[in-house]
Amino acid sequence: MADIKFSENFSIQPEFVYSAQGYEQIFNDQDVKAKIDYFNIPILIDYTVIDGLSVQVGPQIGINLRAELEGESQETSKIFVKNIDFSTVVGMQYDIDDSFFIQGRYALGLSEVRVNSESKHSVFSISLGFFIDRPSQTIED
Repeated sequence: MADIKFSENFSIQPEFVYSAQGYEQIFNDQDVKAKIDYFNIPILIDYTVIDGLSVQVGPQIGINLRAELEGESQETSKIFVKNIDFSTVVGMQYDIDDSFFIQGRYALGLSEVRVNSESKHSVFSISLGFFIDRPSQTIED
């Protein structure tokens, strides 16, 4: 993740995120689990509300890495999903100090997960992370 500051309260935060997603359901009296993993690239507008607390919003593109279906009495099989997923993300971030942060986010899928399906992703996440090298200066005109 990067934090590109344009002012004291406003920045752009592009990220690279691995996301293990999926669902579980009962199908033909069997517990079935779908594992659908993505490499997500959110590009978020970050606005600092008060010192350390910011709200975030922006688009996200996901690249499918794995799509498998596991059942109780069957071998793992492939699920046919779209290779690209588009979402919009809203959330909050609290900077514990200059290095550590905690985030809460909701990603609402805008595109179908599978071909000819109305199903879309809906993902809530909580993250704890750190900046390796976070610059303190802002970009000036």
